[in-house]
Amino acid sequence: MIKTIRFRLHPTTSQEQKLHKVFTIYNKIKRIGYNHYFKLIEVNDWHKFWNFIEITNIL
Repeated sequence: MIKTIRFRLHPTTSQEQKLHKVFTIYNKIKRIGYNHYFKLIEVNDWHKFWNFIEITNIL
């Protein structure tokens, strides 16, 4: 499920925590994508990374 959240220029503390979670997941997925693109990981190990990342119910 995709959620749209609006953040102010100076987010509140609760919004900062949500932003941190979102960018942590984004950076992990981006890193996995680069590794996959440059063949640094085997395709057979792909499921290990997806099991490691929990995307649901973070917001």
